[in-house]
Amino acid sequence: MLLTSSGGGGSSALQAEKTLSKELAAICGFAKASRGQVVKAVWAYAKANGLHEGKVIKIDKTLSGVFGKKKSIDAFKEMQQPLSAHLS
Repeated sequence: MLLTSSGGGGSSALQAEKTLSKELAAICGFAKASRGQVVKAVWAYAKANGLHEGKVIKIDKTLSGVFGKKKSIDAFKEMQQPLSAHLS
């Protein structure tokens, strides 16, 4: 039996607009966005500032407002939980 979902997929949580904290807005450049847009903006910030090496993002002063005192994060393993705390 094939199960289907109405609504075209399970990505609505990634597409729902959220309000960003002031710390996260400083990184992204906007106050409201979907989680997917926020992740893209964090990657763009890291790339623009030379802070990424593969999947590792080095934490600078601006990123520390969201990711704390760590020196770096594995973006695939350690990005989502801190971002959640800055989205409402």
